[in-house]
Amino acid sequence: MLIIGWTLSRPSSQSIFGPFGCVFSFLLAYPLPNVALKGKASQSSTLSFSDASKAIDGRRNSFYGSGYCSHTAGDETDPWWRVDLQKKFIITTVKVTNRGDCCHERLDGAEIRIGNEPRNNGNNNSSKNPSCCCVQASPQQQTQTHTFHCNDRVGRYIQFIFPHVVTNQWVKLCEVEVYSLLVLVFAILFACGCFTNSSPHPETNSDDMFVFMLLI
Repeated sequence: MLIIGWTLSRPSSQSIFGPFGCVFSFLLAYPLPNVALKGKASQSSTLSFSDASKAIDGRRNSFYGSGYCSHTAGDETDPWWRVDLQKKFIITTVKVTNRGDCCHERLDGAEIRIGNEPRNNGNNNSSKNPSCCCVQASPQQQTQTHTFHCNDRVGRYIQFIFPHVVTNQWVKLCEVEVYSLLVLVFAILFACGCFTNSSPHPETNSDDMFVFMLLI
């Protein structure tokens, strides 16, 4: 857990402490485990037993024959895969395990988009579902899990799509992991006006005095 910001201020005289009250507020960012596991996956088509949910089953097994990878039907124009996280998250990273036994290059050039636009599966609106990154599948890394950093982008839908018209293409994913931050806001109201009159240095602002004491 990480404190990412805090403020110290005086509320209005209508607070429970009247003019002698202070508010200390701060934000906590807490990293969440893989939120894709509780999502709902879909894809443009399905080859045999390789439905979309296989890519969020928690297994990084990259061999298609094991039955743990998703796969669109093939010979399709603009294939896509998407997971609905059920609510908005602050996305930090997306981890992708590509197919490892063959054909890893078929995912090369796929774009990972994050956003909140559900219409037409988010395919037509790159402004509301902007790109996080583009997948580059090299032979040397075909069995590895790749991490893509998404700069704390906020969104509900994570989508893999080829950004240009593509024919005879497939989307094959053996695992997609989505990691995010939970941001909590806390505010503490307390009496602090006593420092105003009792300070040995009347030229010092009482709020500043209290900040100094909090930091010690």
